[in-house]
Amino acid sequence: MSEKLICLQSWAPIRKEPSSTSEMIHSLLFGEIVWVRKEINHSWLEVQTVSPEYIGFVPKDYLSELPKEQFSVKTIFEVSYIQSLQNPQYKIRISPGSFLPDLSSITIGGIEYSTQIMATQKIDEFTFLRQFLNTPYLWGGRSIWGIDCSGLSGVFARIQGAELPRDACDQCEFIQKEISWGQHRKGDLAFFSNEKGKVTHVGVILEDNKIIHAHNRVCEDELSVKGIIKPSNELSHKLSSIKRIEL
Repeated sequence: MSEKLICLQSWAPIRKEPSSTSEMIHSLLFGEIVWVRKEINHSWLEVQTVSPEYIGFVPKDYLSELPKEQFSVKTIFEVSYIQSLQNPQYKIRISPGSFLPDLSSITIGGIEYSTQIMATQKIDEFTFLRQFLNTPYLWGGRSIWGIDCSGLSGVFARIQGAELPRDACDQCEFIQKEISWGQHRKGDLAFFSNEKGKVTHVGVILEDNKIIHAHNRVCEDELSVKGIIKPSNELSHKLSSIKRIEL
């Protein structure tokens, strides 16, 4: 792996196989960098993401060379709404949790865009998180236009300065500090298992034993010692463990 490329569009799918009909297993947000492993048929690239590490396939046209200027980055979390890179004729929408270049402008596809869009009012991580409410569930998604459960916990960790593995089971194994029920607090991650005991779901604990998670859409539900309770009083997910991200 010798070449690094960058995603300079709103988001880009990473697929299991080099085909547009293949399963989407992960996705890139604006400003994220990948290592190129190899090129396939002059149109697809096998790539490895930097953080979290994941290997998959992306259409070659979805990625760009790194700008010649030094590309330092800031995480977009000081805003309470979707942002846009601005141009008199065009705009590129930016999802919360993306990386924004620390430059006054950036040229993408021969078009110059202003990057002076950072809001001056800083918001906390829970206001940030609630931006995703009602975002539709999308397997492999990590953006405001579609997200899965571990994508949501991943961007939540990112804006606090931590990076987690991609999948819920790996996140659970990665985070070492386990918390007993009753000792949990706002911001802890709750993990849920299937009938075989495998962790398959994750959400972020809120105040008053509420949880925000991506299930059909991003929503808030009740959390009990047994698991997630839907408005119908149905137990939708069985609680496996509670973990605390140590920053």
